[in-house]
Amino acid sequence: RIARASAALQQALHVQAPSEALATAHQRAGVDASIEVVPLGVDGATLAAQVEALRHARAPGAALRLGYLGSVQPSKGVVELAEALHATAREDLVLEVHGPRAPYHGDATAVTRLEDLAARDGRVRLHPAFAPEDLPALLAALDAVAVPSLWEEGFGLVAREARAVGLPVLATARGGLRELAPDPGVTWLDAEDPSGWSAALEGLRPGLVPCPSPEVTEDSMVRDHVERVGRLLRDRRAA
Repeated sequence: RIARASAALQQALHVQAPSEALATAHQRAGVDASIEVVPLGVDGATLAAQVEALRHARAPGAALRLGYLGSVQPSKGVVELAEALHATAREDLVLEVHGPRAPYHGDATAVTRLEDLAARDGRVRLHPAFAPEDLPALLAALDAVAVPSLWEEGFGLVAREARAVGLPVLATARGGLRELAPDPGVTWLDAEDPSGWSAALEGLRPGLVPCPSPEVTEDSMVRDHVERVGRLLRDRRAA
């Protein structure tokens, strides 16, 4: 699969990656083309304003809510996250999993494991996939976000969105996630250390953490892409 993807990328006139980590991973896999790093945009200010307004309407609750936002597949580490929670004695912490649950290339093992665990432990709550417009409400209902990726993350958009609204993040230093450092709102954990995750969950406490402004906004990203595509087309015609 890697060889086929690399061969396809060799045919492209221009190759972009959203992080230095992903560009390096592609070059390691054999992509010889020059790769331009173009970060994705995060409209942090708008998202933060929407979330803050919704937080005021949030009903108080005794449970501390940790969110996982994304698909349930082996590379994302959500099953291992749920198992780490299951290993703790905390009754006041729940894991809210929002995302599609579908077989990964025909393998439904991760989905089955997570659903079985949720059936045995009421602290693991499964929700369906969500629409982009639902994101502010989901973030407003959470106290922290986990990004327990086992494989290289291309950018780590969920972690950046969570930090844009002040939520603390528990994350593995995989791929583009590493580029969030240094950020005092991110707790770095080892994907291969379940006991470390359990300890972090035991020590998790509520409280917002000030976040840095995103370096790339959605508006600036769109403008940069439009200019870049226009330049590529002009160069192509000139050739």
